[in-house]
Amino acid sequence: MSSDIVIILKVSSTNDLEISEEIRAFAKGPNKIANRYKGLLINSYIFHIKERDEDKKTQNFGVVILFKCDWANTSSAGIKQNEFDYTLVNFSRLIHTGQKIQDDPFVFF
Repeated sequence: MSSDIVIILKVSSTNDLEISEEIRAFAKGPNKIANRYKGLLINSYIFHIKERDEDKKTQNFGVVILFKCDWANTSSAGIKQNEFDYTLVNFSRLIHTGQKIQDDPFVFF
């Protein structure tokens, strides 16, 4: 797997280097903030978290989201840490490709 990083720089007419938005975002690292919501509106139906509906006559919790996934080999050959402590996954060696009936490509969230 190639771990090359492409750095995109723009040179202005005054020969000053400008850092691209891609590099600025990359330099910030992964976003560690997660949003938490107490409700969800889907196709005019409102779903709430379980705690809100526990004492109600009607309940609208238990929404399950289904994702289609690529399952990568996470053995020592398929995953490693780089020098910046980021996890690198080799997606050229997928497992559970969906070719067999037991290779379910979906996961519940």
